[in-house]
Amino acid sequence: MPIFRLWRAAWLLGGLLLACPALAQEAQPQPPIEKELYPNGQLRAEGRRTNGRKQGYWYGYHTNGNFAAIEHYQDGQLDGVCKFYDLEGQLERRETWRNGSREDSTVLYYPQQTVKRAGTYQAGRMHGQWLSYHPNGTLWQKITYHQGQLQGPWETYDPTGVLRQRGQYHQGQETGRWQFFTPGGQLETEGDFAEGQKTGEWWQYNAKGKRRKLKLGAG
Repeated sequence: MPIFRLWRAAWLLGGLLLACPALAQEAQPQPPIEKELYPNGQLRAEGRRTNGRKQGYWYGYHTNGNFAAIEHYQDGQLDGVCKFYDLEGQLERRETWRNGSREDSTVLYYPQQTVKRAGTYQAGRMHGQWLSYHPNGTLWQKITYHQGQLQGPWETYDPTGVLRQRGQYHQGQETGRWQFFTPGGQLETEGDFAEGQKTGEWWQYNAKGKRRKLKLGAG
């Protein structure tokens, strides 16, 4: 929290103008700081507007006074890196915005500040590879999106790093060969999907690797 207070103080005093006197010579008068309040009169957010539109950094607060968000606006739209915090003031997620739409990298965090999930957006939709992690930092899930839909490889791991599921998605539906593994990493079940439905032959394997055919719907 102390560093947040310093950021806010610097912002209220002119931010970069304090650190770079050369900028002060070219600076134009800043519009006044506006405040948004909760119904009980407590500060909810503060920032500046230009021609009625939010401009530059806006700071949001929880009802307990801790930071809720640090957002950057351009002509009334989110633009730039924005950070959002939980009730305890811990960083919860970091997003990149362009012209009011999420773009590029987004990172979500656990309360202990280790990465929970990370990936990219394109035109406001998940796009490309997304990685999720267990609280201990090991990889939990590796998936791929295309314009907001699951598309491509899907892998899931347990907290010890053992592969538990592997398959493919096409336009948001399971497709092709899927495999499921035991906690020890041994192949347990496999079969094919088509348009999100099990199809063809599905097999289950015992501890010795011997397989038996499953009836569809039997798991």
